Amino acid sequence: MLDIEFWADNQGRRFPDVLAMPNFNAVLNFFDDQNRHRRMVESEIHHDRPALAGVVKELETNPTVKELFDWLSPKEAVRFKQAVGVIVRLVMEKHGMGPTGKRGSLTGLSTWFTRSERYANPDTPSTSHTHTSAT
Repeated sequence: MLDIEFWADNQGRRFPDVLAMPNFNAVLNFFDDQNRHRRMVESEIHHDRPALAGVVKELETNPTVKELFDWLSPKEAVRFKQAVGVIVRLVMEKHGMGPTGKRGSLTGLSTWFTRSERYANPDTPSTSHTHTSAT
């Protein structure tokens, strides 16, 4: 279902090159999981970390995803990470959270991503979030 939402999204549909990558559906399937959604939301709310921080280690150790990332050129890797950022936004919006325009560090958590968009519930007073999009 996340694949349909990705194609329908204004940003998502700008990544036909990424969607055509072998095994990119494995990335969409990875994020189409309620337990991972919960961990992404908890990462923002309870741990004051970017949403991607809640699942990035598991994403990077997924054999199919790891194989995909291993063969990407530097340009393709940038596009791939941007597409992951769109997926994270779609997931967080499903949970009533929107991007803050700030990016947070994934240093020490991730091999492939350095920063990621931060998200907040628009009805909740802001804390010291430094929000990010995947890069």
